[in-house]
Amino acid sequence: MARSGKATLARKDDNIEESLTIHNQEIDTPVLPIEQMKTLHDFRPDVVDWILKQTEDEANFRRTRNVKNDHNIHRERLIGQVFGLVIGLSGVIGGACVAIYGHPGAGGTIATVSIGTLAVAFLKAQKR
Repeated sequence: MARSGKATLARKDDNIEESLTIHNQEIDTPVLPIEQMKTLHDFRPDVVDWILKQTEDEANFRRTRNVKNDHNIHRERLIGQVFGLVIGLSGVIGGACVAIYGHPGAGGTIATVSIGTLAVAFLKAQKR
């Protein structure tokens, strides 16, 4: 989640020393790098507490949101499975009814196509 990098480039010519430091921080929370937090604490200590409180609030919000998203995904998958079952059963029952009433070829085709369509949809979903 968080990555931090620091690179320093230095050179010395005669008695002149030059250096360049680049600090890169990649993080998904509003936390400043430690050096900046120390500087900010020296300047305004209350702001550091505010930043830490905001970080805690955002973390709690993210956890709550992740739980809701996981619940919705679970519900969506369960509903999809129920509808798949309904489609499959209705295709097989419909095919059986057509076959019983005198058209066995059409009934077999209806049942086969309904099950085959579900199988293709299932296999395509597995590739994602």
